[in-house]
Amino acid sequence: MQSERNKILFTTKTKLENKSDQLKFDLHIIIAKEISKWGKTQGECAAIIGIGRPRLNDLTRGRLNKFSLDTLVDIAEKIGIRVEMIVA
Repeated sequence: MQSERNKILFTTKTKLENKSDQLKFDLHIIIAKEISKWGKTQGECAAIIGIGRPRLNDLTRGRLNKFSLDTLVDIAEKIGIRVEMIVA
């Protein structure tokens, strides 16, 4: 059983028409919040994640047209965020 501490259920007040864009938006917020907790520079965070600093800057600034949903899921998992999809 997964502990509640590790489980993140997240929704935003921002609602987008396209479901894929909504998922990207929500995931980028979660990633940015997690990275901000680290207390490191963007360069240090980017090195930990395995991307360049300009790319991390694009992510934290919400330039989501530069990212696929797959890439955001990969980044989330690299920083310890478990991503699951539930189809209802």
